Amino acid sequence: MDELKEYVAMRDIFRRYDVFENSNSLSAGIFPPAWLAYNRKWGVLMLFILMSFMLISVNVFMFLLGWVLTSVYCYQAQLNLLFSFSMLEGKVFSLKFAAKSIDEAHKTIRSLDPKSKFLFSKLEQPINEDEDKEKKNENIVDEKQEALV
Repeated sequence: MDELKEYVAMRDIFRRYDVFENSNSLSAGIFPPAWLAYNRKWGVLMLFILMSFMLISVNVFMFLLGWVLTSVYCYQAQLNLLFSFSMLEGKVFSLKFAAKSIDEAHKTIRSLDPKSKFLFSKLEQPINEDEDKEKKNENIVDEKQEALV
């Protein structure tokens, strides 16, 4: 039997959602560069790599100390880091709910907000009502257009 996991959803004004599982990932503590790449935090990853090269050029033990400290920090603060980066992108907290998987979480959000968009999802694209209205209004002739009779 699948157990329910807690998810947090953050959205912006364009209805783009970030959905995070509200639990710690072991990969953030073991290998922070892989965790940063998985979560698409490219700027922080480049900064981490640059600092690692600087530390290893100074002393190997300084590099190891820096790696251990960064690993502990990333493991302890990973949810806060993800939430903070989403807030920098203009997203705010919108939902906290339970679901069995990320796909079910996306379905739950889509049932609540039919126009919701996700970066990676197995759901079809949301229905855009503005495009449907424009297509319906294409054949309407207004005063400024000439009509062929």
